[in-house]
Amino acid sequence: MQTNLSRLYAVQASYNPGSIAANTVAADGAAASVPGVRSGDVCLAAVKPTQSAGLGVAAARVTADGAVTVSFVNATAAPIDAGAEVWTFIVASPDPSFLPSTVPA
Repeated sequence: MQTNLSRLYAVQASYNPGSIAANTVAADGAAASVPGVRSGDVCLAAVKPTQSAGLGVAAARVTADGAVTVSFVNATAAPIDAGAEVWTFIVASPDPSFLPSTVPA
């Protein structure tokens, strides 16, 4: 199978998102420090190890070398502070020498 990924990996990092305001979807102001991620990588998933009632992970993106910004949904009427935990980040690195404009068959 042909692929245009040079790396696909999981990495764990301690992350303490700030307080997420009530009834909002927002990116956390403090990016997670994730060793090994590079600008141009794609964060496929940010996995929180425990559940916090009313809090959901909406998206995650690599914003700089070593940094992933996570966006959250707070579906409650109160702010949520999830606290520090060890998260798992699933990351892919596209191969810049092979980025087709169409999906290979």
